[in-house]
Amino acid sequence: CVYVCVKFQFTKLLFNEDEKHGVHIVGSAIETFLLEKSRVNFQTKGERNYHVFYQLIAGLDKAKKKELGLEGGCRSFYYTSQSGCDTVKGIPDKDR
Repeated sequence: CVYVCVKFQFTKLLFNEDEKHGVHIVGSAIETFLLEKSRVNFQTKGERNYHVFYQLIAGLDKAKKKELGLEGGCRSFYYTSQSGCDTVKGIPDKDR
């Protein structure tokens, strides 16, 4: 028997592999998190939400940004410009 633990952002899966049964899940754990209602429709000064959007814009080349209508960057959208914060120290958006 071989046990393998795989971690995702909010989930852990434990797999067992043996010659007779192959690979199957033998355990799992899911972490939950609270999404504050205030974060869904408003950004506080100096904070940003939905980091993946900033990372997407930072990682696209100019042609792709134009194709997707994102050439103005985060500041061209009302929601992502409310806080005045485009970057977070220590998070390299382009590399994500």
